[in-house]
Parts: sequence; C-alpha cells; structure tokens
Amino acid sequence: MAHKDITKSSIWAGQLPNGDWIVDFFNREEINQNRSIDFNRDLGITGNVENVRDLWTHSDLGSQQGGYNVELVPHESKIIRIKHSSRKYEAEFASMIGSTKQGNTNFRYSESGYVTDIQD
Repeated sequence: MAHKDITKSSIWAGQLPNGDWIVDFFNREEINQNRSIDFNRDLGITGNVENVRDLWTHSDLGSQQGGYNVELVPHESKIIRIKHSSRKYEAEFASMIGSTKQGNTNFRYSESGYVTDIQD
C-alpha cells in the first residue's frame, strides 16, 4: 500500500486494492492536537462513507459525512479504515486491480489522479 503524507507526517493515508482507505493520525507533540481528514479533498471520496472503523479498538464508528476529526493526546496515534461505495481509485492503485489495462477503453479518468468505472 503506497501512502500520502497529508499534513507534514501527521496524517498518512493509503488505499487498499478494494478501494477502502487506511488513515493513520499521529501526534508527535507535547500537547493535545486535533487531526482531521476531508474525505473528498484528501481522498477523492464523494458522498457518504459507509463505515469508519477504529482499528486499534476494533470498533465500528458508523457512517460519516464530509470528513473525520480526532483529538490526540501527546504521542498518541489512531488508525482507521474508511469503507465507501464509490468505485474510485487513485490512479497508481487502479493499475494493480484485477485485469485492469492501460488505455482509455478500460477506464476513464474522472479527475486529476483518480480513475473510475474500472471494468473487470
């Protein structure tokens, strides 16, 4: 899984082959810090997220809209998995899915850096 370093090593995100996202939030500071991610701007997810799962506590946080925010105590981290229904992938991951081939007949570019409508 490749990653995006969204905010100066405070948030790392990577997309799984099924389209879900794993996001890690880090607080390397000596005071409480808020960390947030915008689903559309940072991950290209449009609409509601079906479920956010806290991977440390093994608990489902339910559907979310717009983004996710967490307050972390000093040196705390949180890792979540974001499940969504859109079949939209970062271009670098789309090339690794199933029998996807390069070329504009198998998928179309929806916007810079993302691919939709992958045909198996």
